[in-house]
Amino acid sequence: MTGVLKRFVWVAYDHLGGLVMANLLWSLLGLPWLAAGLALALVGAALGGAWFLVGLFLATEMILLSPPSVALVVFGLRWARGQEAAWPSVLRAARRFGGRAQALGLIGLGVTVVLVVNVAFYSRFGGWVGLVLGGMAVWALLIVSLIAVHLLPALVLLDGTVGATVLVAARLAARRPLLSAGLLAATAATIGLGLASGIGLLCGLLSLLFLLVAISSAGALGWPGGPPRPEDSHRGLDDLLQPWRSSERA
Repeated sequence: MTGVLKRFVWVAYDHLGGLVMANLLWSLLGLPWLAAGLALALVGAALGGAWFLVGLFLATEMILLSPPSVALVVFGLRWARGQEAAWPSVLRAARRFGGRAQALGLIGLGVTVVLVVNVAFYSRFGGWVGLVLGGMAVWALLIVSLIAVHLLPALVLLDGTVGATVLVAARLAARRPLLSAGLLAATAATIGLGLASGIGLLCGLLSLLFLLVAISSAGALGWPGGPPRPEDSHRGLDDLLQPWRSSERA
């Protein structure tokens, strides 16, 4: 995990301006998904109580598991490999994955709705039966969330079908539960900071999140499609204080 965080920090440091611009591009492309997510959040707020959190959860799924988010994954993987990440080529790559990304998002949304309905239904049972069945549905929601964080990176890295991508993401979540839990926590923290700041989600926080998720998932899968840039493993505090040392060593 230390190596993942170190690589993430250096890629973010080297491409901070690019991350902000990529996030702004996502904001423009993602307007339809942002509008749909806002509608879900407003419905949850109108229902009140726990439904506000449900609406916010569904809105997050709608926005993050979307074709524009694939572009952020492509940006992150290319930068992590030391490759060029020109906007036209990134958009072409994102367009190739867009349909499958949307299918994954709709599947995640549908499964979440079914599980939420089950939680609400079983909670009316009362007694230990309702408690056990409702608890199982809550655990299933957590498992779905752990799988969801790997979906878009797995799609871009392996270029598989929707079903194959779900299986790869599920295996990652099962084999690397701590990593998956950490990425899920990072996602929740990003959404929280973004909502608290007002504009953070549109100005860099999401691109940072997807960079972390992309690097983490790629590392867990053994970097299919090409290894990361090797210089990151040798960089330290001196390179941060004296960035010209990296270019001299290269």
